[in-house]
Amino acid sequence: MVKSENYSFEGWNFLEWLKGNLKTIKEIIKVGAPLVLGMAMFKENPALIATVTGVGKLALDALEYFVKQY
Repeated sequence: MVKSENYSFEGWNFLEWLKGNLKTIKEIIKVGAPLVLGMAMFKENPALIATVTGVGKLALDALEYFVKQY
């Protein structure tokens, strides 16, 4: 096993990490927000939670596409 001699975060930059992971963060938000909304509205019905999550992600994807086009 190769061990690092440094064991430090020297040179690590949060803004660079954020920029590199922006797509993942956006996808988590686009799925997470509708999921939380669906869970709050339809606690007893998993099918409706999935439907709200899917429709919500579709709407947020369409909004992102529209914003990028104009």
